[in-house]
Amino acid sequence: MPRPSHQQLLEHARELVEQEGQWLIVTRRRDGVVGYALPSRSEPGTYHLVTLDPPHCDCTFARLHGLTTRRIGRGGAHELCAHLLALHYISEQQDTSNATEEAL
Repeated sequence: MPRPSHQQLLEHARELVEQEGQWLIVTRRRDGVVGYALPSRSEPGTYHLVTLDPPHCDCTFARLHGLTTRRIGRGGAHELCAHLLALHYISEQQDTSNATEEAL
């Protein structure tokens, strides 16, 4: 499968944001990290585990091109997958909303 362009990643992230109601909140048992299970577009019926702290996604793009400690020193572009882009967007929207509510 060819590597998607940055524009394609952004479009996929927008689609995921629109599907936010389908996201599942999950807690990883081994360390208590809270994350989200986001639906996979390339593998229908599959969800990818996505966390912000630390930033992690188990999708193929993230494993091959993502910003992970396993990829430090490896060649090629390193960027966020669509799942992490979508989660960052939602997180920023919630932070902005919370700040507005606190100001009122």
